[in-house]
Amino acid sequence: MAGAAPGPNPNPDPEGEAARLARAFLACWSAHDAEALAALFARDADFVNVAGLWWHGAGRIGRTHGVAFRTYFAGAVLTEERLETRALGPFAAIARVRARMEGQIGPDGAAAGPRRAMLIFVCETRPEGWRIVAAQNTDIAPGAETRVADADTGALAPARYA
Repeated sequence: MAGAAPGPNPNPDPEGEAARLARAFLACWSAHDAEALAALFARDADFVNVAGLWWHGAGRIGRTHGVAFRTYFAGAVLTEERLETRALGPFAAIARVRARMEGQIGPDGAAAGPRRAMLIFVCETRPEGWRIVAAQNTDIAPGAETRVADADTGALAPARYA
C-alpha cells in the first residue's frame, strides 16, 4: 500500500503506538515467535539487519528471523535499555530502541558474549491498524566512532579518531 492514503487513526497517539510496536517486537523476538513478529509489520515492510541484509515483506522478515531463532539465536533475548519516540504527524511515528542481547550461540557452538544494538522502527497506521513499515538494526561497537575496512580483505574493524 505504499503511497496510499493513511488508514484510520483510532489512536491519536502515534508515539504511544510506535513505542507499543517496538516493545512488541522485543517481546516477540525474545519469545522466538517469528509468526507474531511478522504480524507486527505491514505486508510491504522492509527490514535491514546488522549485517546489511535487506529483507522485503512481512513474510520474508518473519521467515529469516525464524531461521535465526531456530539456530544461533535459539537462547537469545533482547532487553530494552532505552526507548525514544517521535511523531511524524498523526499517522506515523518512529521509535528508536537501544537494546542488549544475550544468549547468542557462536559458529563454534559456544556461548557468545552480550551485544548491544540500536533499532529504529518506522510505524504507520494502516487499514489493519498500526504496523511497522521499515526497521533497521545496527550493532553498537563499543568505543568506536566508525568502522574502517581492511584494504585487502574488506573486513570491518571498529575505529576511533579522537
